[in-house]
Amino acid sequence: MYDHRNHSRTEWASQDRFLEKMMFCVRSLLFCSLMLSSVQTLAHSADKGLPDESAYVTMKNGDLYLGGKRVCFWGGIGGFPPRPPRNGKDPYAHNRLMLERIKAYGFNMMRIWGYGRA
Repeated sequence: MYDHRNHSRTEWASQDRFLEKMMFCVRSLLFCSLMLSSVQTLAHSADKGLPDESAYVTMKNGDLYLGGKRVCFWGGIGGFPPRPPRNGKDPYAHNRLMLERIKAYGFNMMRIWGYGRA
């Protein structure tokens, strides 16, 4: 015996699966095209902002050179705990004092953490 209700459901289910697959393909194509255009835009904009080759540190025979002159870097990595301003004074005065001391010890490079502040 033929049941028209089950046949109808099967047809609708088949159409729904087809539409789901089509929507998945459309979404995938849109996502891929968006990603490709983003990569092309980034690559194009990155080429414009690069400095001249002389601005980079290079290496010859184990020595470092910058702009054709031999350089030596002595540095460290660290950070200074954030301190609240006292009596309306400069909140970065302590950091500047620490950097002056680091420079006095002969360091010419320092990477300092920002503690999430700009």
